[in-house]
Amino acid sequence: MTRSIVLVSSPMAINEPEPYVSHLRARGYDVVLRRPEGQELHEEQLCEYSPDLVAIYAADDHVTRRVIDENPRLKVVCKWGVGIDSFDWPYCKERGISVRNTPGVHTQAMAEAACAYTLALYKKIFEVDRMVRDKRWDKVRSHRFEGSTIGLVALGNIGRRTARMMSGWPVNLLGYDPDPEAMPDFPGRLVGRDELFSSADCIVIMAPPKTDPRRIHTPGREPELDRVLPMIRPGALLVNVSRGAITPLAALIEGLEKGIIESAALDVYEVEPLPLESRLRTDFADRVIFGAHTAYNCEGVVEKITRGTYEMLLDELGCPLTT
Repeated sequence: MTRSIVLVSSPMAINEPEPYVSHLRARGYDVVLRRPEGQELHEEQLCEYSPDLVAIYAADDHVTRRVIDENPRLKVVCKWGVGIDSFDWPYCKERGISVRNTPGVHTQAMAEAACAYTLALYKKIFEVDRMVRDKRWDKVRSHRFEGSTIGLVALGNIGRRTARMMSGWPVNLLGYDPDPEAMPDFPGRLVGRDELFSSADCIVIMAPPKTDPRRIHTPGREPELDRVLPMIRPGALLVNVSRGAITPLAALIEGLEKGIIESAALDVYEVEPLPLESRLRTDFADRVIFGAHTAYNCEGVVEKITRGTYEMLLDELGCPLTT
């Protein structure tokens, strides 16, 4: 028997399913709510619903060529949030499958997180917190903030907002983006990739990964940590609020071991959830601020993204919710 399955895997969407799920079911769709164990459903899990998928309300699901080929009636993949690098979006386009996301909705929340992580590293807030919890009372010396150099990597929506928020700080701001027109009014100095990574005391990465359709591919200008680690001045601070692929685990470990990276604040990881046996946890926990891919998770923003993505899904299926 043929089914028309709308798969909802985004945990945020599963938390707030109504009135959208009832609306879809009333129109004959078989809505499946499947919460992933981590951030995403993998290819094998998605293919469990072949050949009946007509729409996916996704988290970071691996919508691969196989998933697309096995589901010839798939019409739309809607992403909760922005990053669509886990989808084979060129093949989706080739097959006429719409790929939708919600750019710009959590720009402010992400910029706030970038600023918060940066200040926390400079002032060693979490190191002091761990010390006091450990019943110690040492005098931890923080990093010099005033007059230091902060480098912002990628000047898209989040990078531009972060730059404006940091413009009042008593620091030297450097900005890099492969698109020279990304932010002509940057409140600091626009530089090339190599100069930024070799000059900054603190590097804040907001670049999309190679697989993101917004990424401008410029050979020799890639910001991935494994490409730029030899350029970084020893003792640098590192913040990543973009994607884990930008800071591969092997490069992070090497940087921490050699002292190239003094400490890091990571909202994202190459593998998520961060494995319990990861050396970041076992060997470098005192030098890393651990996030959990939740920098966007701000009151009001989550609800707005959830509703907006459901509405896009309904529009793509030709059954908008009328009030």
